Amino acid sequence: MQKLKYITTSAAVAFTEVRVKRLNRIQIMRRRLLQWLVCPLCHHALTLGIIVSKQQLPAEEDYQILEAIAPIEDPAQVEIDIISGVLACDACRIYYPIYNGIPRMLVYPTRVAQLHAQENRTWLTTHLAGFDLPQRIPPPGEQEVLRNFSTEWVGYRWTGASYWSLTPDMVLRCKRYELGLYRRNIKHRLVLEVGIGIGGTADALSRAESCELVGMDLGYAVDQAQYYFGQNPLLHLVQASVFAPPFRPGSFDVVYSHGVLHHTYSTRAAFTQIARLPKQANGMLYVWVYSHDQEQATPLRRVGNWAE
Repeated sequence: MQKLKYITTSAAVAFTEVRVKRLNRIQIMRRRLLQWLVCPLCHHALTLGIIVSKQQLPAEEDYQILEAIAPIEDPAQVEIDIISGVLACDACRIYYPIYNGIPRMLVYPTRVAQLHAQENRTWLTTHLAGFDLPQRIPPPGEQEVLRNFSTEWVGYRWTGASYWSLTPDMVLRCKRYELGLYRRNIKHRLVLEVGIGIGGTADALSRAESCELVGMDLGYAVDQAQYYFGQNPLLHLVQASVFAPPFRPGSFDVVYSHGVLHHTYSTRAAFTQIARLPKQANGMLYVWVYSHDQEQATPLRRVGNWAE
């Protein structure tokens, strides 16, 4: 196996700085998620390699919801949960770690990928010789965004009583209004949230609407979301970049993103990427970003606006 290479920057060690740890609660990736994941670089199908897994049967009610969204052809899709593993792309000869039960789909070196490689060196050498971690250059400013928002969310503690200054019920009502759910039924639909944060909204929405929801986030907020809401069988979590989403075009009935894309170096480029993800027939895309005036508040966005 080739020697793994890593870059050393403040963003690359963000995973250590924000002190995300394996907590007492077992954190898992549901095998069912694999049917929607692809290599974010070439969009080829991925091969699952399981290092640690456990069996967990879903409740009958949840099974029926999942079956209505996408037929369960293999019981292992909903009965086998992955704690640690890899998603390998044969076309690119690279692999993406599954660490703390979360697929890590960023296409450049990160601290969490390094930790996974160190902890599973023997398994990787035996089962994945000739594969390496992705080594792309990150989009401008993305490592800083990863570090800053990871610090913010990992330090946030969910109590179930309030979500910032709002009650969970109010947050859910606001989200239902934003998405127009008073006139659009998303029951038994597949939904993607781009920028899931700690996951409180996604968890509530999936349960209230009986939909299956994939939450994607750039930073280590996904670890907090996994800790607090990972036992929800209708919720999946993925760490990935909006500039390289690991999904096939036209995969989702609904894609929404609130207050996220304007934090990138190019809102236009980010929007172009996620605009490919809703289904062409009756798919929906909802995006909320800062206004042009609000975006002038930071030097990075002023440069980005000028470039666009």
